[in-house]
Amino acid sequence: ISTSLFQRTKFFSFVRQFNMIRTAARTVALAARVSGRSVGRSRAVFAIGALRAAAPGVRAARRSLAGDAGSHSDFEPQIKVSPDADVHERIAKEVNSHSLVLFMKGTPAFPQCGFSQAVARVLEAEGVSQYRAINVLDDPDVREGVKKFSDWPTIPQLYIQGEFVGGCDIVLDLHKSGELQAMLEGAGAVDA
Repeated sequence: ISTSLFQRTKFFSFVRQFNMIRTAARTVALAARVSGRSVGRSRAVFAIGALRAAAPGVRAARRSLAGDAGSHSDFEPQIKVSPDADVHERIAKEVNSHSLVLFMKGTPAFPQCGFSQAVARVLEAEGVSQYRAINVLDDPDVREGVKKFSDWPTIPQLYIQGEFVGGCDIVLDLHKSGELQAMLEGAGAVDA
């Protein structure tokens, strides 16, 4: 217990020193800006140098505290990651049970990304009103899993009848060439 207390005290001492030096450096910089003239290069250089010198001590103290064997397990970082196979199955089920699936950031009504918005607007322009849109921002496992599922690094991702079509750039190219319309009609996704 005494070692743990010593490490914590040492850590907070480093943090306190670091914050004091950072405040001094900010004060020197603010004074220079307000006065419009140099407040003294040596003071600014000293404050910045002290800040840089204190940083490794703070990092070392954090590392030693993180490795503290006396800490209770309730205070250790908890990372929840579902197995890849489970996410893969969920994605495959979604893709195979709907004729048209769009993995996007946000929703078609409120997209959270310009690329997702572009694909949603292309589908709207093609006459598609009903499709399965999955907001990847709601589930980080799906967000990363869909990238592995399709072996495509970006979102949005469009699937037609279980087949991966592509991301925003590919969907826009297919739309411009007229190929997307034929693919959507073949899937029965275009409204009459």
